[in-house]
Amino acid sequence: MDNVYQTPAAELVEAPASHPFFVTSTRKMLVLHFATFGLYTLYWFYRHWKAQRDATGDDLWPWARAFFQIFFTHSLCRAIANRLTRDGHESWDYSAVATVYVVAAVAAHVLGRFTNGSVALDLLTIAIGLLNVFPLIAMQRKANLACGDEQGQSNARFTPANLIWLLLGLVWWSLAMFGFTMQ
Repeated sequence: MDNVYQTPAAELVEAPASHPFFVTSTRKMLVLHFATFGLYTLYWFYRHWKAQRDATGDDLWPWARAFFQIFFTHSLCRAIANRLTRDGHESWDYSAVATVYVVAAVAAHVLGRFTNGSVALDLLTIAIGLLNVFPLIAMQRKANLACGDEQGQSNARFTPANLIWLLLGLVWWSLAMFGFTMQ
């Protein structure tokens, strides 16, 4: 280098496009969903909508779509289905999966308002909320496929943040079980 004040020359390489959807393994999603009593679903929807915003440049609010997920579940599934079709995969009829998720989420929320200390209704509410993971698994598998990482291996390991959520979930489950035994 003759000129010490000259900026170094480097070959510029374009960064790879980000995934249009949140990629994660279904095993990791299941563990976090159950450990957090389904609270992970808020983060899961947020990450999908953030990936959509980043990939498409659309003007949307991921946190609002996550918070009001029952109103945006069908549109997320539609975006995944459109990406799959565009990339040459077989078409995905997402409407039943999205509808089952929305109906179960609403049912668990409404039922939770009427438990009035009934252990049986509390357990039913928790069961509906936790079993709602099955439509989420279907959505995640299709999102992973649309991103070219069918098994979600790029996000299969548990991070330190995941471990903190698992620890908080363990405390939460312990308190719930203690509460059920006290009734």
